[in-house]
Amino acid sequence: MRLCLVLAVALVCCLVNSENIAYEYGDSCPALRRYTETLNNASKTFIFTCRPGDDCGGVGDRMAGIMITMYFAIISKRSFRMNWPDLELIFQPGHANWTYNPEALGIQHLDAAGNELDKFVNFPAHSQGHIERAPYNPSIGHYCDVNSRDVSDSRNWEQLVSMQHIYYYSNRSPDMQIHKHLVNALAGIVGGTTVHDSALGRNNAQRCLYNDILRPAKTFLDSPYTPLGGNTLPFRTIVDIATNGSELSLAYHHRISDQYLQTDPAHAQVSNETVEWLAELGRQHFRKSNGTRVNLFFISNSAGSEEKVRTHPAIQSAFHNVYCQQFLGIVWLKVWREPQQ
Repeated sequence: MRLCLVLAVALVCCLVNSENIAYEYGDSCPALRRYTETLNNASKTFIFTCRPGDDCGGVGDRMAGIMITMYFAIISKRSFRMNWPDLELIFQPGHANWTYNPEALGIQHLDAAGNELDKFVNFPAHSQGHIERAPYNPSIGHYCDVNSRDVSDSRNWEQLVSMQHIYYYSNRSPDMQIHKHLVNALAGIVGGTTVHDSALGRNNAQRCLYNDILRPAKTFLDSPYTPLGGNTLPFRTIVDIATNGSELSLAYHHRISDQYLQTDPAHAQVSNETVEWLAELGRQHFRKSNGTRVNLFFISNSAGSEEKVRTHPAIQSAFHNVYCQQFLGIVWLKVWREPQQ
């Protein structure tokens, strides 16, 4: 559930109306959307892989991995898919149909005993940075690109594009070199032939693509959420608040080192300076927006920090609503072991 809150707040840009993005970035987003839709039925796939036991990292790592996989799918004219079990409990596909059904895609993924065939479990080689053809089907490739972007190396790329299905493990977002490849691949679609004259800058390209990939699922929107010191409400309310054009919402993810939390938990808290800065930020937005309500979402791995922010007089006076939630790294396994949550 804590994971749901982080995704709800961190991915507000994915939940806004697509027409708003189109208005802000001209025709580039609709053109990109139409092109990604044409790739949904491509026979070849690029599959972002993140399952229990895979090295996926945290929320930021996973979002980065999704985006770089989407980039490579577009560049290689493939269907983008996500092998991320239970993700459909939180999100549903946007214009890019990322649903993963190996049977429907014609991908052999089980061995004779019914176990899932996977590099990290069944494959004899475990080294990173090597393209591995599945021993049961040489047209299927696995590539572990965690903490690197080596797949874009021309030699690796030539091997990959010869395969029909590619399982890709990554936690890095596209760099400018990879973005140049995207611009080149879309030159006749969104206009411009270089990063200097293309309407798709790296930031707006990624925002457009996130908007095309993710939509909140009903099971997520209807599930209950209880902020610290607050009443239980459906997640739909949080999303509505964050996307409400008549209010402003600030999200702050505060993190203290795990070692500090363990050695001195009593003092492992957000600093007074940070709290005052957040309060001043809220006051400034309130003044500049002529009295528009300002909400604060504060997420931390420190229980003391959440309580300090939630009860601080300056915060209470600067914000209309304050939503505090503790976020622990351990919840990654909890989410997958208890998908009903």
